[in-house]
Amino acid sequence: MTWIKLDTNCPMSPRICAAGDRAAWLWVQALCWSAANLTDGHIPTGMLFRISGEADAPDLAERLVDVLNQKKVVKGKKRN
Repeated sequence: MTWIKLDTNCPMSPRICAAGDRAAWLWVQALCWSAANLTDGHIPTGMLFRISGEADAPDLAERLVDVLNQKKVVKGKKRN
């Protein structure tokens, strides 16, 4: 059995909040699936539907990538 670790502040992270609840839950599900299948983070697009059960799973995943790739925001200002 494998394990994943999440920071206890993760649910209140500005990026996770910006992604939205459904995208954040997809992220947790994807982390679990990836760890269980030892894929080092790679998840085939077709598996997103099976992991999440959401019809718009690829859109949620794209939203996660967009939000997580944004520059860090500190006190309302972007940080380089």
